[in-house]
Amino acid sequence: MKKIVAVVFVLLLLNAAYVAAFPSPTIFYEGNVLLHLVLGLLAAIGLVWIFKPQTWVPAGFLLGSLLFGFWLVRFGATRPNHWAVLLHAGMAVL
Repeated sequence: MKKIVAVVFVLLLLNAAYVAAFPSPTIFYEGNVLLHLVLGLLAAIGLVWIFKPQTWVPAGFLLGSLLFGFWLVRFGATRPNHWAVLLHAGMAVL
């Protein structure tokens, strides 16, 4: 299980780098945004499954990143919502 979560996490990091570096209105980009959502959910579920939140601080940052991710899905990662994109990424890094 840990190897699968590690692979999903690495794929999520690579996908996040692409989504952040090449924002363009193409089908390929939108597919990567959807893939980012799926990989993020899988990574979060896997991390909670493996670590069974032993400390509340990392779990709080993970939950915050997930909530801002869902907020971005609902309202869009557009220029007016750039603050939410930064919070989503920052909490994920922490």
